[in-house]
This record gives sequence, structure tokens and C-alpha cells, in this order.
Amino acid sequence: MSTEIIIYILIGVVIVVAAHVLLHRLLKFKMDESAIVKFLQGFENEDKYQTNTAISTAVNISIPRVAVVCEKSEHITHAAEDTQTWAIKNDKKT
Repeated sequence: MSTEIIIYILIGVVIVVAAHVLLHRLLKFKMDESAIVKFLQGFENEDKYQTNTAISTAVNISIPRVAVVCEKSEHITHAAEDTQTWAIKNDKKT
């Protein structure tokens, strides 16, 4: 095998591995986000803000992961006075 073929094979492997890692991260985020949103939707009419600890316990995701997912999510917002308390964003436009 020539050196060029080996280099092309290695580049191909790196691209496949990188795509796999990115896809895995995206799917994990979306699954975690979906679980958290589903949990928070149960509180829309009551005390809609829930803490990282309450969410973590209910959906079985670590507290740091809950904080990261809630911060990145477009569907979740934190309370103005407390960045560790989360609720579903009110996207209703009038």
C-alpha cells in the first residue's frame, strides 16, 4: 500500500469517528432535553419552576447534566431570581 492510500483511509476513519461522536452527543442531549421537558410540562399549571435537584431525581439525570441541558435548551428557561430553577418557556405570541 502506498502512503497516500493509508493517509486517505486514516482521514476517512477520523471523519467517521468524528461524525459518530457528534451524532451521539446530539442524540444524548435531545433525549435528556425531552425527558426534562416532559417532566416540567406536568407543572405548567402549578408551581411551574422546579430545581435542578427535583428534576435530577425525577428523570434520573445527574444535577450537573440537568443544569447543562436546561441552559442549552431552547424550550426551558430559568427563574429570573434563581438560575438553578427551571420551567418551560412561554412561547405564546399575542
